Amino acid sequence: MAPVQALEKELGVAILPLAQNDAALSFNCVNIADKFGDGELAKFAPIGERLAELNLSRSKVTDAGLASLAGMKNLKKLHLPNTAVTDAGIDALLGLGQLEYLNLFNTKITDVGLAKLEKLPKLKRLFVWQTGATKPAAEALHAKLPEVVINLGWDQEVKTAVAVAAAPAAPAPVAAVDPEKPVYDALIQPILAAKCLNCHGEEKDKGKLRMHTFAELMKNGDSGLPVVVAGKSGESLMVKRALLPLEEDEHMPPSNKDQLNEKELAILKWWIDAGAKTDVKVKDAALPDNLK
Repeated sequence: MAPVQALEKELGVAILPLAQNDAALSFNCVNIADKFGDGELAKFAPIGERLAELNLSRSKVTDAGLASLAGMKNLKKLHLPNTAVTDAGIDALLGLGQLEYLNLFNTKITDVGLAKLEKLPKLKRLFVWQTGATKPAAEALHAKLPEVVINLGWDQEVKTAVAVAAAPAAPAPVAAVDPEKPVYDALIQPILAAKCLNCHGEEKDKGKLRMHTFAELMKNGDSGLPVVVAGKSGESLMVKRALLPLEEDEHMPPSNKDQLNEKELAILKWWIDAGAKTDVKVKDAALPDNLK
């Protein structure tokens, strides 16, 4: 049995070609993340040189296990978010000369590990959101690797400024909000209708979550986590998923869908923090000027 098929059978996973008739491979451990650790990663050694994309999100892989990446000389994309990886594990990545994308979201990385990444000459995208890495350290790395875009959060990136060739188009006029309408009806529901209901509406309930009415929204979905926690936007799954890096599998809306803009996200956070009420009218809500 060929090495790929043998590994698929042993681990119960799918290892996919990047394109038809392409020897390069992609693997995502999402379906077995809670069972995928250092031992499982080591089993990829026979096909290491063929791996171009590797997603180990939420897996049990540790710094020690990352030594198995040494043979993956052609790896271009590596996802390690929500793992126990620390600065020590970065050393195992420094031989990946083709690496262009590295996601370290919510790991134990600090400025020490960040500095080591200057040895990855082809790095173009780096995610260190919710880590111990700081903006000054990111800026220092960017000085060494000017082509890399370093994401420190949904609204924080360190990157080379690009001149705008043409003046930006004027924004479309915003319809006036009826001050007599409840905030939920006037501001919240239109955002959900535009950005969420294609997957979480009356006709479709992806993840067993519907958002077309407030009552359905508050039933949550099959994750078991509260979509809205009144008074606490930071604990509300709707906001937490929207704040994840776009490339994260759990980011919402999905990366191929129309995304929440900064103002829409700010409105949702403000509404939740104000108690997620449905009976307060716009005129009585003390809506901040920047959200009007």
